[in-house]
Amino acid sequence: MRPRSWVTPVTGGRGLPHEDDVLWPQLIAADPVAGAALSELSTEHDALEAALEALAVAPVQDDADRAALAATAASVRDLVHQHLEHEEPVLFPALAAHMSDEAWTEFSRAVIASAPPVGAHLNLCRKPFFPSCRPCVSRPKPP
Repeated sequence: MRPRSWVTPVTGGRGLPHEDDVLWPQLIAADPVAGAALSELSTEHDALEAALEALAVAPVQDDADRAALAATAASVRDLVHQHLEHEEPVLFPALAAHMSDEAWTEFSRAVIASAPPVGAHLNLCRKPFFPSCRPCVSRPKPP
């Protein structure tokens, strides 16, 4: 069975590598106390990656598969909501306190540049935390 083409490119085949591998070390260097909370978020990223992989390969051959697909999609939705409830109170204050507009722009450009074209429109600017932030690149419209 072929994975759905819109799931794998959106995840990049590896959950959220830029947060775990690039952003977290920068924030931990600025605030070592944040390390434990960021490590917990990385564990949640692993769970999200597994849920997205399950969604990518969930069967969709006929109507009999509909309930299982819906349950798999609901699992992803619920994990994302739960994760954001945990991540936002940790990450947003850390970004505001320890990351300059310039550093955020550089990070954002790296993420956008490495995003597959099919998922590039899902990249979001954190402008509320960086008032002088201008769009890093023109974002393509969703297909």
